[in-house]
Amino acid sequence: MSAPVFLTALAVTLVGCVKAELKCYDELGCLETGGAFFDEIRRPFILTPHDRDMIKVQYLLYTRDRPEATMLCWNSSLETVRDSPFNASRPTKFIVHGYLDTVYFGEWMTEMKNAYLKNADMNVFIVDWSGGNGPGYETAVVNPRIAGAEIAFLVRKLEEAFGANASTMHIIGHSLGAHVAGYAGLNITRLGRITALDPAEPFFEGMPPEVRVDRSDADFVDVIHTDSHPYLSKLGISEGMGMEEAVGHVDFYPNGGQIMPGCDLPNRWRSMIKEGFIKGLREILSCHHQRAVHYMLDSIENQNCVPLSFECPSYEAFNKGQCRDCGEDGSACAPMGEQADIWRPHKQDRERRMYGVTNAHKPFCAYQYLVTIRTGDQVKRANAEGIISLTTKQGGKSVTFKVNKRLMEFRPNSTYTFLTTSPAIISDYTKLTLRFKSTLIFTTANLPLLDVQIQPLTANVPKSMAKAVTRRFCPPWDPQGISSFATVTLKKC
Repeated sequence: MSAPVFLTALAVTLVGCVKAELKCYDELGCLETGGAFFDEIRRPFILTPHDRDMIKVQYLLYTRDRPEATMLCWNSSLETVRDSPFNASRPTKFIVHGYLDTVYFGEWMTEMKNAYLKNADMNVFIVDWSGGNGPGYETAVVNPRIAGAEIAFLVRKLEEAFGANASTMHIIGHSLGAHVAGYAGLNITRLGRITALDPAEPFFEGMPPEVRVDRSDADFVDVIHTDSHPYLSKLGISEGMGMEEAVGHVDFYPNGGQIMPGCDLPNRWRSMIKEGFIKGLREILSCHHQRAVHYMLDSIENQNCVPLSFECPSYEAFNKGQCRDCGEDGSACAPMGEQADIWRPHKQDRERRMYGVTNAHKPFCAYQYLVTIRTGDQVKRANAEGIISLTTKQGGKSVTFKVNKRLMEFRPNSTYTFLTTSPAIISDYTKLTLRFKSTLIFTTANLPLLDVQIQPLTANVPKSMAKAVTRRFCPPWDPQGISSFATVTLKKC
């Protein structure tokens, strides 16, 4: 039986024996099952969320003044909240885990909390809703409604106790936690920001905005997609856990949003040795899905590198260098992760898809460059075929990166544009060298290089200024061109 047929049959069975109902949860209000929360294919069940005292949402509050956790519970009184070290003059972060995760199993939440507090003085809440996140994915899918409503209820207590301003609050949620953030925002007036880290796809993709995280849930919603394979095509495989649908004000699809570098099987098993059993197991089971967390954490820890992404019709077009500027007003590109907030003034009530690249390993932020190779008149009978590499000095060390990663032919009097990355920022252009490696065996074909143009894609620069930051370099003049395996020093033209 195919998956869609099976799910349809399941839906008919469940609808026949379970009726939609309205259930009330004390101060949280009442929730209705069915309606928008049922779909014969995408969400073929009607289940009621657990009671509050089963989910038992807990909040661990950390500040620079009080680095040890202060615990608040779902049923903490207003007086207890008022006695906490919360400071309304500081920005506030809520970090929310997903399916089967806990504060103790999800070490990433502690790492993210530490990174935030290292950078600035703020209130950081780690939200633990592990009483309702599984096992049993279908049940876990409905409980984020309660977890999100509980966060909203705590925010109201913070507003009453301290005069807190929800517009200074930021909820970061991974997987199911992204939808928890959405439900929280649905119940919070003027929530500042939601960052959805690879929001869970199964039973959320294609559903109405009130069922999943959506751009209407906060003043600014940014989303990072790293495991957006269609889930039904991957049944039985721990891939395709994240949504493909663009649901935020800006949606980032690093490396295309599906296959993340460094998530090949050998690297997954290697992580068990490097990171230990718990972290290694997470990487083995859901490496692509976890990458969204790593990219966000890297953007907090490594703010010297800007993981810039560009609006483009597709990842294929982006890879061909067709989307290489930020537009006249700077809205066609945005930094992925913590710094995405600077793009907020450009938000609109429509989807904006941004594409970028990352490194395979930490630090994940890649220094991106648009490299244009121009060739002159032919210098040999055959067209040049091979690989071009550039080398520069950084911190006293040589840094080499390939301009074209795949073998290709360079014809005379032509222009070739490549999107490439360097493991380090190119700051010293005075020591730039080029090496051409031909793969032709039975004939020789030198490269008739005219010049090399390098445009850094490391800052949000309007289109009108792109030419101003582009640097042009020329090789020493040689009527024979550049021979294979030769290294030449490039100088500003």
